[in-house]
Amino acid sequence: MDNDTIYDHNKTLELLENRIRNAQYAENDKDLIFKYEDYLFARGLSIARVVKHLTQLNIIASKWGISF
Repeated sequence: MDNDTIYDHNKTLELLENRIRNAQYAENDKDLIFKYEDYLFARGLSIARVVKHLTQLNIIASKWGISF
């Protein structure tokens, strides 16, 4: 059994993407986050690592109010 089976990273990613879409920060920031997600997958990062990056960006944008 691999980590994706145990932790269901696909479902976690889906929920995180929905959280970002519904967030209360600028649409431009959301677009940049999703472009970065595409870039990370194109570079061959695992789903777990992409989730980690997107989670951190979501926190920066929503809690700290920093615009990208």
